[in-house]
Amino acid sequence: MFKTSHTVKTLAAPEDVWALVKDASKWKTWLLGVQKIQVHGQFISGATGLLYLGDGTVHEILVQKIEVGHLEMIVKLRYGVKLLLTINIPMLQSWSQIKMEGQFLGVMSILHYGGWVKNLRTGLAPTVRLLGELSQGMRR
Repeated sequence: MFKTSHTVKTLAAPEDVWALVKDASKWKTWLLGVQKIQVHGQFISGATGLLYLGDGTVHEILVQKIEVGHLEMIVKLRYGVKLLLTINIPMLQSWSQIKMEGQFLGVMSILHYGGWVKNLRTGLAPTVRLLGELSQGMRR
């Protein structure tokens, strides 16, 4: 199993960052590699849907938990490998600290160390920075 995370601080209000996270239609603007996310019904705990990536692959998703400032979502990849994506945004200050964490689950995940793991490791930092930058521009 592999786990990595990245945290960034931004002057954006936590509410602005959270607005981008909870609106699945906006994910393609800040989550690198995502073309679109399609949620069946409302974007709430227990929701399912599909994640379309730029490489043409489509993956099932399960929203394990979503509450203000916190999202846990499972992305089902191939070969029984799952990606647990967690986003935390403390809502108590006038600025934001965004923490995004990815963890691969499943016995076969070790076999994908050079592919999926490498992509997650190199993509997480710019993704979190982009989310922060886009959030800062929301109230200008």
